[in-house]
Amino acid sequence: MRSPAVLPVLLLLILHLTAGASAALALQDFHGGLYWDVPHPHASALLLARSYVVTSPAVIYHPHTAMLWVHLSSLHEPVQVTIQLQRADGTHNITLLERKVQEPRLYLNVTFPAPTPAKGKEEIVDLHIAIQGDSLDVSEKKKVMLRALQPGIFIQTDKAVYKPGQQVKFRVVSLDKDFVPSNKKLPLVILKDPSQNRIAQWREVSPRQGIVDLSLPLAAEPALGTYVIEVEGKRHYFSVEEYVLPKFEVTIDLPAVVLEKDKKIQVEICGRYTYGKPVQGKVQASLCQRIGVRYSPFVQTQSCIEVSGQTEKNGCFSTEVLLTAFSLTSFMYGKKFRVQASLVEDGTGRDGGVLLLGNGHCCGCMVLHPNARGTVLAKGTIVTVLRKELPAGAGLRGSFSLELPIGPELAPKAKVLGYAVLPNGEMVAHSTELNVAKCFPNKASLSRSRTGEGCHGGRPGIQMDFLGTWLWELVPVGEGGSAEMAVTVPDAITKWEARMFCMSPLGLGMAPATTLTAFKPFLVELALPYAVVHREAFMLVATVFNYLRQCLRVQVTLVESAELEVSADMGKGAYRGCVCADEERTFQWSVRATSLGEVNVTVIAKALRAKKLCGTEMPVVPAQGHVDTETKLLRVQLQN
Repeated sequence: MRSPAVLPVLLLLILHLTAGASAALALQDFHGGLYWDVPHPHASALLLARSYVVTSPAVIYHPHTAMLWVHLSSLHEPVQVTIQLQRADGTHNITLLERKVQEPRLYLNVTFPAPTPAKGKEEIVDLHIAIQGDSLDVSEKKKVMLRALQPGIFIQTDKAVYKPGQQVKFRVVSLDKDFVPSNKKLPLVILKDPSQNRIAQWREVSPRQGIVDLSLPLAAEPALGTYVIEVEGKRHYFSVEEYVLPKFEVTIDLPAVVLEKDKKIQVEICGRYTYGKPVQGKVQASLCQRIGVRYSPFVQTQSCIEVSGQTEKNGCFSTEVLLTAFSLTSFMYGKKFRVQASLVEDGTGRDGGVLLLGNGHCCGCMVLHPNARGTVLAKGTIVTVLRKELPAGAGLRGSFSLELPIGPELAPKAKVLGYAVLPNGEMVAHSTELNVAKCFPNKASLSRSRTGEGCHGGRPGIQMDFLGTWLWELVPVGEGGSAEMAVTVPDAITKWEARMFCMSPLGLGMAPATTLTAFKPFLVELALPYAVVHREAFMLVATVFNYLRQCLRVQVTLVESAELEVSADMGKGAYRGCVCADEERTFQWSVRATSLGEVNVTVIAKALRAKKLCGTEMPVVPAQGHVDTETKLLRVQLQN
């Protein structure tokens, strides 16, 4: 989830004017931000010695506390300092500082509640600084923006892809800039279909500890395509498709860089089931380089090499590709390879594909000059001011180190501004950005045991998903700060990934992702299409996997059903055969579906006691798990 604290580019306002100098200011681009610098004035040394710096964010966020840094130096007389936010209509001005300064210098943090913008979300006002004394009269204005900061909105669905008829579950998480839950009402939550028709809406929704939990069942025959959830200008997309869950993934391994002198490269394509075991099948792959026609950027062709082969026992196909068909030097040829690969599983014909285009503290050193100051800004406001005075050495050079404690208030990004006022009144400045790890005050952890899942935090949301979702829960956590829930692992051989976040008055906590692999060494798996046509013959395929170290003699049975008609030449729907260590065997039945709607299909694989050898080995019967059953729903429709 994206953090709400990543605000637009932060503008730093640095106001500095030497007494008696021209009021003309030069505007310069400065490392992605802006700063205002004063041209070197032609005035006496006495006047140059009297200077001021006021530092402020250029955007002040309501309703949070804002800070100004005021620095006056080398004053030789008492002065009156006034700082105001002045509105365009001249009314309702806000005085931030009004102070008589008797001392020769002043270092002051001015904190104030950011005022509400007069025109709703944003308002441009003047930051006015006035310094008056017997021989000093300074009046300067700069534009700053008042902005009403809305809670950060994040939308999360339990899946990225849904089938028709499934239930869409989603959460809306609302956080303020400090990652604290916001319970501000959401005026409108909208769900739109691929044609942008509004198919559902919720009005005046109240979050609980910053979380809104909603759901909507999809129609049996919904519009297929991309849907969108809209909340307060934020959008989250998901799709509805007629799909079959992938059982394996395909990966491509090739060099990150190809050199001009290279004559060939090694390419490896691998298939892995979701539970980590290798896939046996046929690989087809293409390695392509784009060719552009000179002066015609829109006319492009490509040069390709095709490779194919069978995966080894480890599930990988490895080959060398000669690069003679490509150009690695001509400007007309692209500098990236495009690799596309597919793997067709032996026995079932299922395929998969892939496309590959080529805590603690921070100690920062800043090389600054005498009377150096450092300002740290994060989340749109000044967080802290560090100050150090140095004697002016030869050449006005010097360096020092500052230790900056890192906390959640700086996450995820902070800007450090350093400036120095030289003895002649001239100012130099530089800034740098710090990327801060998302360390939250609310710590969360997710652990598992054979009896359940544990979490520590506030109000956790737990998700374990692939394209299918097992857990999608909101669990209240008591004063002890932890909760335990007993769950039953679904009867699916796959790898689950669990993610959890916690919400409490302290703020957001996120647990590191953890995985859980459900596995058994002897299993049967059905490979069903998404849908079949009523009374039209199709091949029903089941595969038996043996990850034991010994051979098994198995019997595979398609359970009889009034809704399925098995071809007469298939006998009673039972097969027998051997499956040895780290092997699989596929069995097929020609069947017709005799009922419309969803039909249960069940196969049973059983390891048999037998004296007949499997090759040269005596088959065994596992002490545990010698029978495996799989049942799946098959959609039957009148036509494709």
